[in-house]
Amino acid sequence: MIAVTDDGLVCEITNMFDADGDETDDFSAAVVGIVRVGDDEWFTVVFEEYETVRTH
Repeated sequence: MIAVTDDGLVCEITNMFDADGDETDDFSAAVVGIVRVGDDEWFTVVFEEYETVRTH
């Protein structure tokens, strides 16, 4: 899965975690995701704080 920032940067969502802190592949169960921005740069996304444009 990917995330696209407001300024158009396309990033890979490398991992997602549910409310219990367990890793999940189910986007509907995920509450946070780890997004790879660059070679050595990641950030955490709290999904409820962001607008979902579409999911695949």
